[in-house]
Amino acid sequence: MADIKFTCPHCQQGIQCDQLWCGHEINCPTCQGGIVVPHIDAPPATGNPLVPKPPSGPGARLSAGKTQVARSVTPTGVT
Repeated sequence: MADIKFTCPHCQQGIQCDQLWCGHEINCPTCQGGIVVPHIDAPPATGNPLVPKPPSGPGARLSAGKTQVARSVTPTGVT
């Protein structure tokens, strides 16, 4: 399992423990205050989660493709 990191609400000490402790009450190693280890729904995301990861593998290619908008041959404003 992965380690999780959180902060003691009593003394602000950073604490790291195994994810198996989520939901269990422990004592802070610094101030001995009682803490319930928070539940972590998902591992922390790296980078911006809104930016998709680029495809990988043998079929992954990047090309310019075709222009979607037809361009005028004559400059604008010229009659």
